[in-house]
Amino acid sequence: MAKTTIGKIPYSLGLRISNPSEKDSAKKIFAYAQSQTINSRQLANHWASHTSSFSRGECLGIIEDLCSEIQEMLLEGHAVLLDGIGKLYLTISSQGVDDVADWTPSNISRVNVRFSADKNLQSAVNNNAQFELVTSREAQAAAIKAEKEGLNEELGNGGSSGGNSGGSGSGDPGDVTP
Repeated sequence: MAKTTIGKIPYSLGLRISNPSEKDSAKKIFAYAQSQTINSRQLANHWASHTSSFSRGECLGIIEDLCSEIQEMLLEGHAVLLDGIGKLYLTISSQGVDDVADWTPSNISRVNVRFSADKNLQSAVNNNAQFELVTSREAQAAAIKAEKEGLNEELGNGGSSGGNSGGSGSGDPGDVTP
């Protein structure tokens, strides 16, 4: 199968313990995906740019309608298989009881929506993936903060810019690249 070049997956490197179940295991360098989330509107814009059949609004409408239909089907107890994408299905978390007579729906504490990727999608992504090493989000935030502080000093403002120095929430432990 020929590789399809679309773009490159941004990633950074960081340290973490090699075996999470062993707190004293050696730290090793691992890759962390640095992907950005796109919303339905952005997906619709991108989709519409690839086709002359549907406008951005039609693409967005299809996405929104699909989301509503998936929610309805899940709430009716169906698993939803989107050919080429994957399967959405429910699992239930509940409190156990000793006797079936003691069981009530109030023992159910949570309904979880799960997703299992289509094997062909997973394979296509793995077979076509190309990568680009980028600075970690933590390092990017530190650089932006330093740049803002430098600009404040140049302008004669002594205070901090109050910029965002938080991480990505992706588990990125920080950059170890040179």
